[in-house]
Amino acid sequence: MVESYRLIGYANRTMADGDFRNDGADAGELCAGAELTVAYEVVLTDEGRRREGDEPWLTCAVRHQPAGERAGEAPAEQRFAVGRESWSAEPGDDWSLAAAVVEFGMLARDSEFVGTATADDAAALAESSASSLDATDRAARRELTDLIRQAQRNAAFDGVVAAS
Repeated sequence: MVESYRLIGYANRTMADGDFRNDGADAGELCAGAELTVAYEVVLTDEGRRREGDEPWLTCAVRHQPAGERAGEAPAEQRFAVGRESWSAEPGDDWSLAAAVVEFGMLARDSEFVGTATADDAAALAESSASSLDATDRAARRELTDLIRQAQRNAAFDGVVAAS
């Protein structure tokens, strides 16, 4: 179902597939209660794009070391099926914000995967992600829009973000 995939960002934390269950491999640490968002680019095969129904395209697995009273126990693993029901032509505000951050990050790093992304598109996504939020959350998201616009004007981005 999946032709290829890649983790976006976290370039300093990539590991070989075979190391996923290797408890000795350093995959990075998060404190108990911490949250993070990861983004993957997933390219489906022709069959995956055509397939109807609820068969998953892929399964994501997350491993973690239990904390607190269970500290020292064997790592726990959670698995999540991802398929057509996970896809949306109109993602919510949080996903639009995440997409804006990803797009801008790729532009700022001059990623080889930037494709047709532009700073204007990233700013528009950031702005639209605030449409249904309260004033405080809307202001915080507009700060990202301002940051993207400021980077466009910054000479340091000349030829990267500014040219988009």
